[in-house]
Amino acid sequence: MKYITKQDVYSVIQEPMMRSSIEKQEEILDKLEAGSIDEVCSYIGGRYRCEEIFAEPPIRNGMLQRIITCMVVYRAVRRNAARKVPEDYSEMYQWAFDVLVRIRDGEMPLAGLPEVTDPETGKPASFWGSNRKDEYFF
Repeated sequence: MKYITKQDVYSVIQEPMMRSSIEKQEEILDKLEAGSIDEVCSYIGGRYRCEEIFAEPPIRNGMLQRIITCMVVYRAVRRNAARKVPEDYSEMYQWAFDVLVRIRDGEMPLAGLPEVTDPETGKPASFWGSNRKDEYFF
C-alpha cells in the first residue's frame, strides 16, 4: 500500500474480517487504495497538490489517512457482501465523503499539505463566488 498502512486498516476493521473480505489476496488492498486515492484527488485536487501529497515518499496527513482507510475498508467489505455491509461501515464511508466535500469547499483545511498556488504570485489560489445552497435549487 502506498499511503495507508495495514495498521490503519486494522484500526477500523478486525484483521480476520479484513482477511476474509480480501480472500488473502493482498493486492486487492493495493487496488482499492489506488482507486480511493484517485477519488480523493478528484475532490481535493483544486485546493491541494495531489501529485506531491501522494508522491514517493508521500506527505502523510492523519485526516487523509483516515478518509482513505474508511473508503478502502468499506469497498473491501462490499466486494463479498454487497447487501450485507454493516451499518457502521456505511456510515464511515458517508463520513469520508462528507469530510471530502468540506475540504473541497475550504471549510476544513488540511494542515501541512502543499496547496495549489497562483504561478504568478505564489499565493494560494483564491476561490471566488458563492456556495450554492441546496435548499434553493431543485
